[in-house]
Amino acid sequence: MEFRVTCFSNETEKLINEFPLSGVPLSKMQSLFGRPSEDPMYYCYPIDEEKAAFFQRFFGIEFNFDQYCYFLEQYV
Repeated sequence: MEFRVTCFSNETEKLINEFPLSGVPLSKMQSLFGRPSEDPMYYCYPIDEEKAAFFQRFFGIEFNFDQYCYFLEQYV
């Protein structure tokens, strides 16, 4: 199971970019997003500015919330 951050245009709602996140344990994402340990996190989870700090620090993802919205998604 892998996670990715997806980036969508606020104006057109089109997918702009995807950032794969390798090696991130499910338990870390559950903790970051306040999900219970039994939640497999199959849905999309909005990334706000507070959560973005984690992804910027550990993965170097630059966020621009004025132009884009971001989500955490899981893919297999």
